[in-house]
Amino acid sequence: MVEGRDLPGGLEELDRSGGGKDVQPLEAQGLVAASWQLSDRGKQAKYYRLTARGRKQLLAARTRWEVFARAIGLVLEPSEGDA
Repeated sequence: MVEGRDLPGGLEELDRSGGGKDVQPLEAQGLVAASWQLSDRGKQAKYYRLTARGRKQLLAARTRWEVFARAIGLVLEPSEGDA
């Protein structure tokens, strides 16, 4: 599990607005689960983890993104016969 501010790739801003507003819709859909735990700093912090349903949806979205990215790559890099 990761705390919102410890997420990689610029995602640390995900929960800066307070209250987990960005994550609440994902939690309502059963894609993430949250729990309160004691952080390394000794304070209560909300931690999020992907559920099995969330992992399944992430895999499907990643697959759709990869297909889309390959299609865009073909448009941006025309074959030798097209030049």
